[in-house]
Amino acid sequence: MSRRTADKDKLRDLNMQLFRSGVVGMLKGTLVGLISGWAINYRYRHLHPHVFRTPYKFAYVLCWAFSGIIFSTEYAKDTITKQLAVEEELKREMYLNGK
Repeated sequence: MSRRTADKDKLRDLNMQLFRSGVVGMLKGTLVGLISGWAINYRYRHLHPHVFRTPYKFAYVLCWAFSGIIFSTEYAKDTITKQLAVEEELKREMYLNGK
């Protein structure tokens, strides 16, 4: 396997890792939005009925979904960056030690 093919495979794996973390974050964010939206709606719907119309509920859940995507992909990017730095350090040590 050539170096170019290995680099493409590694890049594809990293992209898939980010994609998976984004999907998981979206699901977690949607779940938080649904549960917290239900609780807020149940508690305060009789006080402010104009606030709890369907478009606002949808926007609330959508914002939580986007927040989940952003936070989970940022965490995955940090993890990937640390992982690549460790691999690069190992390669550098092998090169300097002549092994």
